[in-house]
Amino acid sequence: MKISTGNPLSKIQNLLRLESKDVTIIIFYGLVMALLSLIVPVAISSLVNTVAFGVFLQPVLVLTFIVFVAYIFLTVLTAMQTILAEMIQRRFFARSAIGIANRMPFINRDILDDYYPPELVNRFFDTMTVQKGLITLMLEAIPGFLGAMVGLFIIALYHPYFLVFDIIILLITVPLLGYYLGRNAYNAKMDESTAKYKVAAWLQDISRHNLTFRTVRGFDYAMDRNENNVNEYLSSRAKYFKFWMRQFVGFLGLKTIGSSFFLGLGGYLVIQRELTLGQLVAAEIIVLTIIDNLTKFGKYLEVYYDVSAAIVKLTKLEEIPLVERRKGLNPDVQGALSIMVQNLSLEDSSGNDFVSNLSFKIPSGKILGITGDNPIGAALIIDAIAGLREPAGGIIQLQEFDQRDLDEEFLRSKIVLLRGNEIFEGSLIENVQLRNDCPETMVRDALERVGLNGNLTKNLNTGLTDHLQTYGSELNPTTAHQVTAARAILQRPGILLVDEFFDDMADYGLENMKSLMKEMKRKTTMIIVTYNPDILALCDSVLMFRNLSYKISTSPARGKRVR
Repeated sequence: MKISTGNPLSKIQNLLRLESKDVTIIIFYGLVMALLSLIVPVAISSLVNTVAFGVFLQPVLVLTFIVFVAYIFLTVLTAMQTILAEMIQRRFFARSAIGIANRMPFINRDILDDYYPPELVNRFFDTMTVQKGLITLMLEAIPGFLGAMVGLFIIALYHPYFLVFDIIILLITVPLLGYYLGRNAYNAKMDESTAKYKVAAWLQDISRHNLTFRTVRGFDYAMDRNENNVNEYLSSRAKYFKFWMRQFVGFLGLKTIGSSFFLGLGGYLVIQRELTLGQLVAAEIIVLTIIDNLTKFGKYLEVYYDVSAAIVKLTKLEEIPLVERRKGLNPDVQGALSIMVQNLSLEDSSGNDFVSNLSFKIPSGKILGITGDNPIGAALIIDAIAGLREPAGGIIQLQEFDQRDLDEEFLRSKIVLLRGNEIFEGSLIENVQLRNDCPETMVRDALERVGLNGNLTKNLNTGLTDHLQTYGSELNPTTAHQVTAARAILQRPGILLVDEFFDDMADYGLENMKSLMKEMKRKTTMIIVTYNPDILALCDSVLMFRNLSYKISTSPARGKRVR
C-alpha cells in the first residue's frame, strides 16, 4: 500500500489556515510596513526640492522627524511580526510532534509491508525546514512583494510612462521568471528530497546492522551502495539547481535591465521637464527597492521549493492509513475472553490469499498453538484478532461480541501482542510499567515471574532506574524478551497473542515462559505462534498449516521442531 502526496500549494494553504489569525496580522503588518517604507523616498523627494529652492531649515527638520517616527513604527511592527512568527513556529513544531506520536502506534499493518516506520519518521526533521522557510516567506517575501506592489503603484502616479514600466515588470516577473523558467523545479526538488531520505535510510541500516558491514564483503557492499545513493542525490540536486538557477539568473537580469532602463527613462523625462529632479530621485530609490525585492525572489523561490517538498514529506506521515479507531461497545468483562473465528479469510497488502475460510473456537482460559508452513498466514491471524488488520471476509467474536462492534479502546485494554524486541529507550522500570501507576513491588514481582528474580542485577547488569537503549542493546536477546513479557504481565490482558516470541529465547528463559503460560491460563486466553514442540505441548489445541490448508488437533504436538 502506497501513501499519496498531493498538491504542495494546497498543503501550504491548509497549514496557514490553522494559523489564519496570526498570518493575517503578519500580512497586515507587512502592508503597513510597505507603506511606511515609502516615507523615505517621498521625504527625499521633498528634501531635494526644498534644498533646490534654498528655503528655510524648518521643512528639513520636519521631514527628518517624520522619517524618525516612521522608522520607530517600522521597528515596532517588525518586532511584533517576529514574535508572532515565533509563536507560529512553536505551535507548528508541537502540533507536528504530537500528531505524529498520536498516529504511529495505530499505523495500518498493510503500510508496514511497504515502509519501515523509523525511516518514515525521519521526515519529522523537515519540521525545521518548514518552520524556518515559512517564517522567511512571511517576514521577508510577503513584505517584499507588498512593498514592490505599493512602490509600483506610487511611481505609476509620477508619469504614464512609469505605468508602462510597471506593466512590463509584472509581465516579465510573474509569467516568465516565476513560472516558465522554473516550471520543472518543484518536481526536481521532490526527487532531490526523496534521494536525500534514501541516503539517510541506508546510513541507518549501516548503523543498525553494523556487525554485517564490519566484514570485508559487507563493508565493500555498504560503501558501494552508499556511493550509488549519494550519486543519485547529487544528480537530483544538480537537476534541481539547473532549474532554480535559471530563475535566479533571470531575476538578476531583471535587476540589471530594469535599473538601467528606468534611470535612462527618468533622466529623459527630467530633461523634457515632465518630471522634477526630486521626483526622479524618489522614483529611482523606489525602483531600486522594488528591483532589489524582486531579485530576492530568486532566493525566496528556493525557500518555497524547500518548504513545498518538506510539507509533502510531513503530510506523508499525516496521511498514513490507520487502523479504524472506532467507537462501540465497551462491555464490563473481566478475566480471560473466549475467541471464536468463523470463515475467516486474510490477505496481505498485495492481495495474496494466505488464510481462507478458517474457523476455530478457543474457550476462555485456553491456549491455541499455531504452527506449520504458513508463517505469514499465522501472523495475519494474530494481526486480525488484535484488530490491526481488516479481514477480507469472515467474523471474529470475542466473548460472543462481534469484534467490529467493540470499542477500539476496549480491544487495546484487553489484548496484548508479543512480537519481537519491543524495548524502547528509557529506564528498565519505564519499559515494564509504561504508565507510572504501578508500585515498584509489582514491577519486581513481574520480573521475578519471567525469571529475572533474585539475580536481577546480575542478569541485567543494571538497576530498575538505569537506562536501556532502543532494542535493549546492553541485554542479551532472551533477557530483552523477558523484560517485554514482564510488561505484558502488568497489563493483565484478557487475550495474549504471541507471534514466534518464545522461539527466539534460550532454554533457561524458556523454562520460565512455560511456567508463566501455566500460571496465566487462569485469567488469560492465549494464541501462540511457535515452532517449538515443547511450547506446543503446553497448548490445549494446535492449528497446523500445510500448503495453505489447516487442521486443528486437540492433542498437543510433541517431538521435533515444526516448520
